[in-house]
Amino acid sequence: MPRSAAAGRGRVMPRLPKRPRCGGLPDREGRVMGAVLSGATEAPSIPAAQMASRHRATKAEQRAAALIAKVAAGHTRLSNERPSLFEIREVLQELWAARRAVDEVHFAALGVADFWEDPASDHPAGRRDDRAVPEAGADGVGSDRERAAVMTEASTPTKRRARRPDEMTRFREWLTANGAEVLAPTNEWEVVRFRGDQGVSIVYRNATKSISRMTGQAAEALATFRTGGTMRFVSRGRTVITRAEPLVRALVERDGAACFYCDESFTDALPPTREHLLSRTHGGPDHIANQALACEPCNRRAGHLSLVEKIRLRDRLRAERSAS
Repeated sequence: MPRSAAAGRGRVMPRLPKRPRCGGLPDREGRVMGAVLSGATEAPSIPAAQMASRHRATKAEQRAAALIAKVAAGHTRLSNERPSLFEIREVLQELWAARRAVDEVHFAALGVADFWEDPASDHPAGRRDDRAVPEAGADGVGSDRERAAVMTEASTPTKRRARRPDEMTRFREWLTANGAEVLAPTNEWEVVRFRGDQGVSIVYRNATKSISRMTGQAAEALATFRTGGTMRFVSRGRTVITRAEPLVRALVERDGAACFYCDESFTDALPPTREHLLSRTHGGPDHIANQALACEPCNRRAGHLSLVEKIRLRDRLRAERSAS
């Protein structure tokens, strides 16, 4: 079949794993062979075991070459002799084992026996990389310190810096901390929606994700946030209300006319405010089961605390009131 026809049928030659580099670590082998060539080390004799290992490696290389030729032929034409992935893997494993046997015999003759990280591993990933580690000097002091520093740096995982929240996320946290009630956006163009003492305010964005328009107290609040100032809001959950409201009457009948936190009785000078025990910002429902009556000072003190923290605040304030 022509090459173009085979290419049109989408046949792609499988990618073979790269043949591992033989001869152990290149730098270490270079140092040893350099010492042999310079006469500093006597050239070793080639034992019979090394000759046998080289013979097996040569045979494995021949099989691998034939296998690669079959794969290349199968890429250009359909053939029943095209090797399977299992056969490719089997031949490559045999080739790798044979080349490793050559390395072991060769380096054993040169007096280098630790170029494998794990002797039981047949994968190149098991090989230790000492190429960046400096050799120990004659004094064994400064060089050892350098080697230890390099090994420590290589074994220490890279620490990633925590990503700082974006400006709008920090703005929402600032709004909650200052008493506003952050609401969920109603469409994709609303960046921040919150309720303060003047109603609902919204920050809008355009298609380029830059701020395009702000309503209510949004502009003033964002400017104050960017300058690092504070701005006090009174959200719906903390608005002073009269006892004539049906929900307040229901809460008074259920819990009594006293603050949920300090247990101080309500008066005209200390009116009740509705408090969401689980904050609306944290996903709390606007239901009577999630509400209680609290005096204005305690309501402000509770702020945006979690439910557990609010209960702890209640216990502490009541204990202080009992002690006094």
